[in-house]
Amino acid sequence: MQYQRAQKSTTNNNPARFKALEEANKRARACDFLFEFEMSLYILETLGILRLRVSIRVWG
Repeated sequence: MQYQRAQKSTTNNNPARFKALEEANKRARACDFLFEFEMSLYILETLGILRLRVSIRVWG
């Protein structure tokens, strides 16, 4: 994933940049989780197991 590569290339000489990357990493992980969650709901719905439509919006 992109955020893991960015984290490894960060030096400790610039704490502001490191902190900004940490925040970006948290948001990226949350978006990945929500996307996977939404896709699993969609798959269940397609199979007819789940009849509820759930839409998740991620505002950045």
